[in-house]
Amino acid sequence: MLRLHANRAYAGAPLAPSPSSLDTEPTRAPWKTTGLSQRPPLGAPPGRRVDLWPSPVHDSSVQRIARRICSLFSELEALRSLEPSPQVNALFGELVALTAGSSRGESSSILAQPGVRAILPRLRALCASGEGLLEHHWFEKIVKDAEPTEALKAFPYYDNYEDLTRMEVSAIQAVSKEEERPKRILFIGSGSLPLTSIFLARDYGFRVDNLDIDARAANEGAALAQKLGLTDAQIQFAHSDALSLSPEILASYDTFYVAALAGIDPREKARIFNHLAEHARPGARVIARSAFRLRTLLYPEIQPEQLEGFAPQLLVHPLNDVVNSVVVAQKPDAGTAVSR
Repeated sequence: MLRLHANRAYAGAPLAPSPSSLDTEPTRAPWKTTGLSQRPPLGAPPGRRVDLWPSPVHDSSVQRIARRICSLFSELEALRSLEPSPQVNALFGELVALTAGSSRGESSSILAQPGVRAILPRLRALCASGEGLLEHHWFEKIVKDAEPTEALKAFPYYDNYEDLTRMEVSAIQAVSKEEERPKRILFIGSGSLPLTSIFLARDYGFRVDNLDIDARAANEGAALAQKLGLTDAQIQFAHSDALSLSPEILASYDTFYVAALAGIDPREKARIFNHLAEHARPGARVIARSAFRLRTLLYPEIQPEQLEGFAPQLLVHPLNDVVNSVVVAQKPDAGTAVSR
């Protein structure tokens, strides 16, 4: 399950250019500095404003953010443990904050920097490890508390998961008829702190089965749900690889959630989608968590066309604090062509 959603305490605007980078610009007349329209040179397209003094701020901010991303990676990789601590929390918090505010063009430029491209797979692996340790830490804290429901709400990303779940349920409703309301959901990659599944079962009344390839995560997820008072009729957990599920089991579900860290390697992710496409029943939907722009530093991006065998229905890229994007796709009836 995804864990590095931007903490509201860290989320913010993109880093502003340093004063030193502005001091190197040539002296401008006030009307040029303010960016007011000016008479275009001969040959310029009519009605288009031309900046005679291109600002170097964009390029310098791209390089500065890219360097900071690489620096954060080096600091995290050098640590002996990624278990929650003031230092670990600060480093991951800054990384998440850096992913929150960049524009499409700036994000593309940052991700294209050679240093960032070189560290990306290892950076995602560090984030996945840190996320798992964060979940385990909070699981132990919550189950020991006399008021586990209130303790759960203290989890730093509780509101973020609540918003993400609401967004996903709304996305399902947007493409579904009333009779297509999910009756049985399988969440692949639920983790030690299965917040989404808890929300789906407790707040929306869905029946949710959870699967995790890590035995400890599956056992802790089950213990947490029991501690919160959820019953087996609402939510269950199993330790298994999604690829090992039989066609009969997969055909019993009408909705599949695939966590962003379920198959973090693109080839593993593709195998999960292919397995679901082969054995899911017609009409079943996949809710695949993804990311875009700089948020792909944390989680891999899923393009709708990657869900082979499913017809894409909706792609949602949130622009608020919610880190994950979502792709909704449906397996068509037999003989129906999948349009892209």
